[in-house]
Amino acid sequence: MSNAKNSSKKIKSTPPTSPHSDTPESGPAAVDKIKRWSYIQNDLEQALGTWDELEKTEKRLSPEEEQFEKIKSIIGELKDKLDEF
Repeated sequence: MSNAKNSSKKIKSTPPTSPHSDTPESGPAAVDKIKRWSYIQNDLEQALGTWDELEKTEKRLSPEEEQFEKIKSIIGELKDKLDEF
């Protein structure tokens, strides 16, 4: 799954709101919530950046997977030769 389109979007920061009102909270509790929200947002942005970097790196096969791919290609070549025969 590729999130290339979604990764270029900025995550919108919205202040936390009280479940009992339509206005943002105020006071020390609101400041703590805003700080936590900011921390979570930054952490998610870093995770998304790391994900994008990992998707760009070339996938390296393990030795077993390399051997499996070689065997698959040899079997395919043998099948083609048998079809010609």
